[in-house]
Amino acid sequence: MVVRMNALLTYRGRTITAEDLAFLQQLLADQPTLSRRALSQQVCQAWNWRQPNGVLKDAVCRGLLLRLHREGHLQLSAPRQQHTNRAGWHRRVPTVPIDRTPIAAPLADLLPLSFRLVRRTDEEPLFKALLHEHHELGYTQPVGEQLKYLVFSGTRVVAALAWSSAAHGLACRDRFLGWSLEAKRRNRHFLAYNSRFLIPPWIRVPHLASHVLGRLARRLSPVRRRNGVPSVGLVAGGAFEGSSSGHRSGLSPGAAALPYLRRDLHGRVTPRSGTRQI
Repeated sequence: MVVRMNALLTYRGRTITAEDLAFLQQLLADQPTLSRRALSQQVCQAWNWRQPNGVLKDAVCRGLLLRLHREGHLQLSAPRQQHTNRAGWHRRVPTVPIDRTPIAAPLADLLPLSFRLVRRTDEEPLFKALLHEHHELGYTQPVGEQLKYLVFSGTRVVAALAWSSAAHGLACRDRFLGWSLEAKRRNRHFLAYNSRFLIPPWIRVPHLASHVLGRLARRLSPVRRRNGVPSVGLVAGGAFEGSSSGHRSGLSPGAAALPYLRRDLHGRVTPRSGTRQI
């Protein structure tokens, strides 16, 4: 392994060197009026810093720039928009009327179910409102890649699920998979995390949760492939618990669930049967 002796720091898997810092300082000197967003986009293009599906990592880059600014390496321009309560700004949820009429029936009475991707649609406010009001962790804006599903039986919503890209720091997961830092860097994007799963409290249908999760797990990989990101491992409710650092919005600190996964010869992960103790 080549050690970069002039490394200043490592941020989200990318090593930042003195040469990188000099490039950023020169870019700011040449274009002092650039907004932080425009700056991050130029940096990502210059460094070819992209997600596996080719999209620029400009949000991650802005986090890096802010860290360098706070540590005194860079002097960024003032943000164009001020948010006095940034946590509250990210959690703003509209008020949406929700049909809370109880449903208590066998699963067969609800079939067929329809699964709708609702991100950036007219139904997304309903998704947010359901999680905000009825999920124990509430609603927070997912980070990175994300999918938001509402599950319908006729016109009634019977479930809401959010999937997002895998957290960077999850030691129990990495131990379970036997991942080195390099293996995690290569393979983390193959995992999708079920960060929220809600059956509304007025829905009382035996076996609905497992049916929904199984159906959605089978259709999730094709959806991610259409977006340029293959999935070979799905992290949802599982049999294994360990401690998480809680660095990721949507993962509760102190607990993490791992599914039935196995390693193949290439260090990737695929579903498996059986159990394994962390």
